Amino acid sequence: IPDALPNEETVETVCRTLAPFLGETSIRYKLIQFRPMGVRGPAAEYQSPTRAYMDTLAQRVRAHGFTDVVIT
Repeated sequence: IPDALPNEETVETVCRTLAPFLGETSIRYKLIQFRPMGVRGPAAEYQSPTRAYMDTLAQRVRAHGFTDVVIT
């Protein structure tokens, strides 16, 4: 969720943590887009990230050597 969570920092941390295992096995990195359907409370007002933003996060993941990156 842009402006609500540290998305870029999370991607970088997860990539650094998993990168050593890329040579040993295939790792799928799935970026799950927030959707407000059925959400209650303050989070119901959060906006879904744009496709462009999700693509930017996916590019960051690929820059770390991941090839199987999925946006849902």
